[in-house]
Amino acid sequence: MWQPFYHAVTQLFPDVSIVIDKYHVVQKINHALDSVRKTCQPSLKGVKKGRFSLLKRRFRLSEKQMNQLEAFHEASDELAYAYYLKEWFYDLYQQSSYEEAKAFLDTWIAEAEKSPFASFHEVVKTLKHWQAHILEYFRAPYTNARTEGTNHTKSRTENAWLMAIEILTILGSESSWIVRAPSLPRLRID
Repeated sequence: MWQPFYHAVTQLFPDVSIVIDKYHVVQKINHALDSVRKTCQPSLKGVKKGRFSLLKRRFRLSEKQMNQLEAFHEASDELAYAYYLKEWFYDLYQQSSYEEAKAFLDTWIAEAEKSPFASFHEVVKTLKHWQAHILEYFRAPYTNARTEGTNHTKSRTENAWLMAIEILTILGSESSWIVRAPSLPRLRID
């Protein structure tokens, strides 16, 4: 969801479908929830330390985190509402077809627009702008989660080459590109 990357890809590969990775979409939703948390923070005790109770998926919470989350919801209707929007959004990626996903996303966007949260309104603008490429996931369910997982352990140059190699792997034998990566230092994996 970065315009320069989009333009570069469409110039290099004009006939490919652009699929926006779900990680980046969900990240925007989490940032919106975190913005709501920050506005509620002065009036709620422990909400700063309870950040991960809000950002984590409900089914992954420990008993202590679940109790903390319930306390936040009882103390703040705004925080409960924002959390509900976040959790509900995750259901997008449970849809079984492009058509179902489009209907779901349209409904979620309509509800988020009604919310009182500026951060969610900004996310709605982003989702509308990139909607076709977000929904393309349901036609070509690719993700670069493996590459994203290495972002914290490798240099930016190495990550860029890993992304290029992953794209070429997806293209497979249809690709006539020859890529010569610079020699990269070997990483020790303990």
